[in-house]
Amino acid sequence: MLAQEGELVGFNILRSIYNFIFSTADRRVYFYIKLMVLMKERKLKILGTILSRRLQRKYGVFLPYESKFDASLNLVHPTSIIIGSGVELGRNVTIYQNVTLGRSSASINAYPIIGENTIIYSGAVILGSIEIGKNCIIGANAVVTRDVPKNSIAVGVPAKFHPRKNDS
Repeated sequence: MLAQEGELVGFNILRSIYNFIFSTADRRVYFYIKLMVLMKERKLKILGTILSRRLQRKYGVFLPYESKFDASLNLVHPTSIIIGSGVELGRNVTIYQNVTLGRSSASINAYPIIGENTIIYSGAVILGSIEIGKNCIIGANAVVTRDVPKNSIAVGVPAKFHPRKNDS
């Protein structure tokens, strides 16, 4: 009986390794983000930078070690996501593919600040020293260059803001 239980434990470990190796890119990028947060907490900049560069090469996700984010960051369909080194991301931010968050000019070192519980949909561009409030939705392909009030929806080029209706 003990030999069978030991074999079962070994099988579960192998299955876990197999699932990680053959998992979707979303899950693997999530793992990299968790590791980067751990490296930041332990002040291991070199290892954090190596993980950041690995994300760039493997998945096309530019998430510099210097940017401010936590383990709740969710990158859905993680490809072509560019986050500048000075960007600050709040808790529970969700970002879809082809999003750019950065400065509006190479000569000005000013980056956006994204509030908690914000969702940024595909192709959105958020540039400059602006603040996106809490609980906002940035629509697909929106170009945001001004502050967005909390509980708002930003859509269009240039983005126009609409109040978010209560979910209750």
